Amino acid sequence: MSRTLAEWMKEITEWQDSIFTQATPLSAAIHLTREALEVQQSVKLGEKGWELDLELADVFLLTVGIAHLAGIDLEAAIDLKMFHNRNRTWGAPDADGVVEHVRGPKTLVEVFVFDSESENLIKNIFMEDEK
Repeated sequence: MSRTLAEWMKEITEWQDSIFTQATPLSAAIHLTREALEVQQSVKLGEKGWELDLELADVFLLTVGIAHLAGIDLEAAIDLKMFHNRNRTWGAPDADGVVEHVRGPKTLVEVFVFDSESENLIKNIFMEDEK
């Protein structure tokens, strides 16, 4: 049986806390930037298998670590981000093949300045519509 995201995050953060005792959200974010560039280089070189697999895993591990160090509920953030993404208009690929959302007037959800209580309230309202 495979592990859930929550189980992985618990294992990852426990290990990170025991090894990287002086890590901060900023130091982990700087490390994440370096690892993301390694992913880009692996893809550019056409690497497959363990070379790219391990670079992608590094990015995931560091993302989990940053969320933990910053006190962010990563699962809730993913839910909210996917809600935003599903409700955005997406443009055409740029010269690098990157597709970004069309910038324009913000949606009602984007206008709110979230605190945890209002964020949860809004998520519950909109997530009910998806069920």
